[in-house]
Amino acid sequence: TAACREGAPEMRRLPVPLSAAGMAMALLPAIAAAQDTQGSWLANPRVQSQLTAGKVVSHNELDGKRSSAQIDAAIRIDAPPQTVWKLLTECKFASIYIPGLKHCRVIDHAADGSWAVVEHDIKYSALVPMVHSVFRADYRDQQQIAFHRVSGDFKSEAGVWLLQAGADNSVTLEYHVAIQPGFWVPRSMVQHSLKRQLPAALIALRTRAERMAAAASADTAASAAPAPAARAPASPPASSTD
Repeated sequence: TAACREGAPEMRRLPVPLSAAGMAMALLPAIAAAQDTQGSWLANPRVQSQLTAGKVVSHNELDGKRSSAQIDAAIRIDAPPQTVWKLLTECKFASIYIPGLKHCRVIDHAADGSWAVVEHDIKYSALVPMVHSVFRADYRDQQQIAFHRVSGDFKSEAGVWLLQAGADNSVTLEYHVAIQPGFWVPRSMVQHSLKRQLPAALIALRTRAERMAAAASADTAASAAPAPAARAPASPPASSTD
């Protein structure tokens, strides 16, 4: 799930069925799981070594009876937090890390940019129909994006993106989500998504973020470089005398 927040004042307002207290209660399990993961799973030296080596690390739990999943993943990105935040919060970038995304639109948003209601249409596979999803994303200090289902085909969905800035101007990006589709999904497709598509999506996000950061750094260096000194006009050759 992306967490776009582009302004769209002309679009219809969508009533959000959860009160502030209800929304907080809905998000508590996902945020608590994220904090627990950060405090235990990600703190493991082996996991930290894998992140430093550029690998995507993940921890997933599947419930075959309910067709539900709890997904935890993380990646290290050599880019400043504001670059990664921009990719996660603008619809025009969402297809980079959401396989099969056909449509992304901000339906409603706060004037201060603190939350947005976003609509997605995703074609995960030829084996399942187009999935329609409407979710609310709440933004905090370019560090956390908590999201939960408002309406659509998913039975339930709640999760959080966490951005942890490093001392070397890098970001450890964490993704935690608990999701129950509410429709039949082939188990093989779920396994393929977790094993192949999720790592590929996070790597694609990292690649774009690092390219954007490198381009911004090059532009800054070019603008700070002193202008070349003007060259004096060449003197005409001295004429020879007999």
